This record gives sequence, structure tokens and C-alpha cells, in this order.
Amino acid sequence: MKKPLSISKRPLIVPVLPAGPLKDKERFANAVNFFSGKGFEVKTYNFRENSWYLSGSDKQRKKELILAFRDKSAGMIMGIRGGYGCTRIAQEIISAKEVDSFDGIFCGFSDLTVISLILLKKGMINFYGPMLSPDFSDLTSDFSFEFLIKLASGDDMGIHKFPEGWRGLIEGVAEGELTGGCLSLLQTSLKTKYEFDSRGKILAFEDTGESPYRIDRILTHLLSAGKFEGVKGVLVGRFASCPEQPPSCEEVVAERLSVLKCPVVVGADFGHIKNKITLPLGLRVRLDSKLGTLEFLEKAVEV
Repeated sequence: MKKPLSISKRPLIVPVLPAGPLKDKERFANAVNFFSGKGFEVKTYNFRENSWYLSGSDKQRKKELILAFRDKSAGMIMGIRGGYGCTRIAQEIISAKEVDSFDGIFCGFSDLTVISLILLKKGMINFYGPMLSPDFSDLTSDFSFEFLIKLASGDDMGIHKFPEGWRGLIEGVAEGELTGGCLSLLQTSLKTKYEFDSRGKILAFEDTGESPYRIDRILTHLLSAGKFEGVKGVLVGRFASCPEQPPSCEEVVAERLSVLKCPVVVGADFGHIKNKITLPLGLRVRLDSKLGTLEFLEKAVEV
């Protein structure tokens, strides 16, 4: 897998909005101020007219993303927010030569899972981590920022211990490349050119706003489609903004994945939560479901 360059080489953040619109522009301004206070520059962003539930037309969003990958000064391309829309421009991003030659960091989560999967197909390590508006505006997390920057700078991340609330469903230790993202987007990648590859890998997923029966339906589909066959380990994040009614989303995951023969952890600290770790997709890691740890076996970037 090709590693991106360390953020210390080019400390410029290039924001992108390839999915849903940002209604509160002040949130973006707050995020820019936060990064400026930490010594980073965020490239000026010009918001366009929204199109329904999208941040612009498919053509506009595709062009913006390709221009970001073409930007030789970009140390990190970072999503402003998620929502919906990346699947509509995925085919054009797959074939864009500008993406192949990009040597910086790509960071985002939620709907931007689509872009992460495209980069993995191209053999490029990328970050499933925080975005500007949800993570560095009103509910800024110093933990999320520090973890991201350490990873992006090429620090030795060592072993991360999951905080209180994690649970090992199936005990064991597994090593492999990380893959995954937002669960509903992993499902919609099936039979596309960027379909996620889980065989021989540590599969990580989480989601937000989904009812337990919908999580059940997605996992049942993925099990039936063979996406858990040959998986080395499974790392499940927190399910944010899910209905508080029995069964919980975590209980559904435990029931559906009880048939697996590999280590499984639920309640890990990544995804749609405030204090989150960044997952370097494509990097080799070791998952210990008895101790509740994730060990980073190599640096995530070229220093």
C-alpha cells in the first residue's frame, strides 16, 4: 500500500464538500480558526449554491474533489461534512488520473467512506477520521485533533486502549490491514468498482441514525454476500443517534456476528462521536479483543 506524505511536509488543509450541504457556515469558520490556532493553514473555501440535499451539482462536486487531488500544495484533503452524494460521483473519481498521483493525506468519514474505498482500491492508505464542521467547530475535541495529527505526522502510535464501554464479543488476537468505514456505505459498495475487500483484513465499521432492524438487515445482507468470510477480525465503533429501545444496535451486532470465528470488538471510539481515533485504512494493525486494544504496526505516513 502507498503511504501518503507526512503532514509536516505540507501543513496545508484543503477542505472539500463532496456530499451534503453545510447550512451553518459559521461552523466552518470556527473550524478554520481552530486549525489556525494550532499552526495549520486551511485553504479558502468558496461555498456554492446547494442542489436539493446536495452541496452542489454532481459536476461541481466532482470538479472540486478532482481539483483538490490535483493540488500539489495539499498536505491533507479533509471533508467539511458528510451527508449524501459521494456515490453519485464515484465513477468519475475512480477514473480520475489526478487521484492516482496524489501523495498527500485524505481524511473523512461517514458518506466520504466512498472516497476512502476508492483510494483503497488504488492501493492508497487514507484516514477514516474527523472532518472540519462536525469535529472542530462547536464540539471541538482536542483528543481527536491530537490523535489525527500524531498519526499524520508519522509518530509511533503504539497501542491504543479503547476507553470504557468497549466489549469483546469473541476473544482473540488478529493482524491484518484495516478496511471499512460507515456500515451503510459499505453495503452500498457491493457490486461496484470500489466494493470493499474484507478477506484477510481487519474490518472496522460504525454508523449513525440507524434503527436496530436496519443494522440487522445490513449485516444479514453482508453475511449472505460473503463479506465476513476470511475476515481476520472485526472492530465495531459506537452507533450514534440510534433509537434507545430494545434491542440496541450493539445487541443486534452481537447476535448477527456471533457466528464468526475471529476476534470481534464492539464499542470502539471512532466514527460519529466527539472523542474519536483516526483509523488509517490500508495500514497493518493488531486487534486484541480480550485486552481491548488496537496496535499500529507501522507508521501511517512517509516521514
